[in-house]
Amino acid sequence: MEENAGRRAPLLARPFVLAAGSAMALAVVALVVPSLLTPPAGISPDAGQAALTPVRDLTVVADGDRVVLNWNDGGAARKVFRATSHAELSNIRTLPSRTVTGETFVDEEPATAPIVYYVIE
Repeated sequence: MEENAGRRAPLLARPFVLAAGSAMALAVVALVVPSLLTPPAGISPDAGQAALTPVRDLTVVADGDRVVLNWNDGGAARKVFRATSHAELSNIRTLPSRTVTGETFVDEEPATAPIVYYVIE
């Protein structure tokens, strides 16, 4: 037992806590990126409407009291949904959305929940 007294616990055995901004950024990357790669079920462009350009180069930055999402897609109008719980996320279509024309979404109130999920459609 004494031979282990000076050794540190392995990295995976230590508690791991993220700052709120980092946690939000991870939530965004974990949930938004997969949603960008596959279209939502049951949604397809109208016959006369061209498909949206895929979102590329998504960045998420916690900037003081706000979170800024930037992407490249040619500036197409997109809906951005914001959820603050798993229950809301599972019913994302029932939540209000903001239509963003351009390639930037700014959440001015990310601190309303410890984790915020963003879905870009």
